[in-house]
Formats: sequence, structure tokens, C-alpha cells
Amino acid sequence: HRAKKLLYDLGNTMRHFSSDLKECGINVSKSGTLSIQEDTLYTSASNGSLEHLFSKEHPFSSSLLKRLSDISINPIII
Repeated sequence: HRAKKLLYDLGNTMRHFSSDLKECGINVSKSGTLSIQEDTLYTSASNGSLEHLFSKEHPFSSSLLKRLSDISINPIII
């Protein structure tokens, strides 16, 4: 049950930032699975967009880091 909650929470984060991810070549399906659009991913890696998406300053990365920090502090929530 807790593992499902973790997947649900991570899926929500992915869906919330799906437009940012898509701009960098990462597509999020309704089920939460990810797929890569290689040309867009390479372009975003070259122009710095991908690096920005995964930087500490970007809300997407901050959300993921917060969730992972919560898990490392209290792994029983999984």
C-alpha cells in the first residue's frame, strides 16, 4: 500500500511538470510512464534546457528532491 502511494505521488509530480518535461523530450503518459523523444532530448541537452530542468533551482527537481528526502528521513512511509 505504501509503495503504491509513493508511485502515485511521484506520478503526480511527473504529470504536474509534464509540459516542462515534454519541452526537454521526456513524455509522461496518463499512467505515469515516461518515454523519450530523442531529437528533442538531444537538443535540450545541447541548449541547457535539460540541465536547467534537473537543477536544484527548478521546481521539478525541488519537488523530487523533497520527496526523496522525506523517504530517506523516514523510509517507513514507503
